[in-house]
Amino acid sequence: MNEEVLRALSGLIRQQETCVMEADKVNSLLLEPRTRAQLASINAKELSADTYKNNRIYQLFLENRDRLGFLEWTSYRPFEPFVFKEAESDGANLARTKMSIGYFREEFPFPALLDKRDSTIWMSIIPHEINTMDRHLREMSGNVLVFGGGLLYFPLMAEQNPLVSSITVVELDKEILMIDKEILRETGAKHKISLTEGNALESSRNTAGYDHVFADLWHMAEDGIPLYSALLQNEAANQGTAFHYWIEEEMIIYLRECLLVYLQEVAEGLADKAPAAYEDYPGQTNSEAIVHALRRMRIEERATTKERLLSLISRDSVRELAKEIRPSWGI
Repeated sequence: MNEEVLRALSGLIRQQETCVMEADKVNSLLLEPRTRAQLASINAKELSADTYKNNRIYQLFLENRDRLGFLEWTSYRPFEPFVFKEAESDGANLARTKMSIGYFREEFPFPALLDKRDSTIWMSIIPHEINTMDRHLREMSGNVLVFGGGLLYFPLMAEQNPLVSSITVVELDKEILMIDKEILRETGAKHKISLTEGNALESSRNTAGYDHVFADLWHMAEDGIPLYSALLQNEAANQGTAFHYWIEEEMIIYLRECLLVYLQEVAEGLADKAPAAYEDYPGQTNSEAIVHALRRMRIEERATTKERLLSLISRDSVRELAKEIRPSWGI
């Protein structure tokens, strides 16, 4: 890398390090008692609980609370901070990320499906879920194919749209499929929705007859990259269908972070000292798998000038890069 590229990269790394420190501060407050001063220090926004309590599907679950006995109702405590919408890049400072933290003045109950192994929340209907799906829901029409059933929030909301003709949900997990069938049976909201057992990747190879695909197959950006990459490739072969991806912007941000980590390794002369095979990495973490994939691609050869470096980390470029990545984990 020449001096111009190294200077630009150094500035981007400093921006990213600042974001990491800010995120650490936020995460520490998610685990400890909070004061109003602490909430103000992370720019937490007071939210209206009624906005979410008036959501039609939230009300549907509340009305059928007794019949949906497999769900646990937990809650956000008053002034408990939480992430309420998707992370965003900070304008021209692409290496900086804006987190949206909110809180309620009152207790806010919500339905959740717990993981039987450790009783942690597996799926839930919370403000983050509602907000991150809203934009995609507004774009739905015609025949809709949904990958991943979850608690059926997205299909049930899409069913309310008169422009939507049908909703087909593809779910691989037999347990979730049984739960989703029970949700439809107990809520009575099923005239547009059909459930089918199947593999999303196989189904995404040919989406003829569907106007929109919505994929929600991951819990967070970090674990979503392998499936996101594979689906992007299948999207290119199905030009007649519009594909939509839950928390896509967060996955692009995460990929950009991994890209900058790798470029920093190159700049510091560490890239050639990395293990030749992913299996030889000590931690075998998701980020290591992505960095290893970028190393195989020799992505640094695309950042020969400052302008090319900035172009490489742009949203559209990172999205295109996601199609090329072949992580050694996940699918």
